[in-house]
Amino acid sequence: MFLKKKLGEIKLDLNAVILFIFLLSVVFIFIEYSLGKIALGLIEKEEYEKAINVYRLLISKTEKDLFNIGFCFTQNKEYQKALKYYDKALKINPEYAEAWNNKGIILKELKKYKKALKCYNKALEINPELIEAWNNKGTTLQELGKYEEALECYNKALEINQKSIETLTYKGITLSKIGKYKKALKCFDKALKIDPKNKLLHKTKAALHKKLKNQEKA
Repeated sequence: MFLKKKLGEIKLDLNAVILFIFLLSVVFIFIEYSLGKIALGLIEKEEYEKAINVYRLLISKTEKDLFNIGFCFTQNKEYQKALKYYDKALKINPEYAEAWNNKGIILKELKKYKKALKCYNKALEINPELIEAWNNKGTTLQELGKYEEALECYNKALEINQKSIETLTYKGITLSKIGKYKKALKCFDKALKIDPKNKLLHKTKAALHKKLKNQEKA
């Protein structure tokens, strides 16, 4: 009888421990989730250093958390630290197209153009619809003087979204670099139809008009 009573107490204690562990895990998940939301809010406010500090409080970091930390370091121009976190995200998920794309952005900033292109190609292999990777590949090829290849990238991007102001702008700039001013102006006109108040586009278009007039006079 005494033994039965003791076994019953042990069973009761074990159930209490299991319940405590379960409740603790629920609290842990809630805290981690809340910290993640706070960090995202800080990123939206462009308070990147604060966001990084909040992410550091997370005990368990997902590939998205690591990507976001990398993004914050990118915005702060701390490129080596950014690379470290994009690599950590890719270690968890090698098929993370956005992480490959952002890693490429860093490598381009560091003027490692060939390595950057490899990252963009990997991103596009995973997700051929990732317009940012097409744009970034195009701008990198442009840095290497490969203008026709850059234009091919922008055309691919425009197949995905023909109203991408960013792509139309990049394409216009590339066309102007190879002296195709009329075609470049068409790109800027399309972009201005989408965003008529874009001051930078108006300024670029005005400069192109001047170049076109000089070309026609020559």
